[in-house]
Amino acid sequence: MACMKDHLFSLNADPLEGILRKSGSCRRAQKAVIFDWEDPARAALLASSSETSRLCHHAGENRIAVPAAKPAAFTRAARRMGYILPSGS
Repeated sequence: MACMKDHLFSLNADPLEGILRKSGSCRRAQKAVIFDWEDPARAALLASSSETSRLCHHAGENRIAVPAAKPAAFTRAARRMGYILPSGS
């Protein structure tokens, strides 16, 4: 049993270090507009295109996340590529 206590103590030797390490592993994301595409390939294309990639992030198989401050710029860039987005985006 003493061996088990020693093992548990070594796992928690510096609890503050563990808390700091875990707290830095996740951060709050900014607000975004999510676009759902019927075709996952189009979502991947828009997320990786030199025209739009700086304005969005691939957020799943068929989704693109656009920061809330950039939907107008993303819409213009997508339009230049031949895509028409829903109004209000």
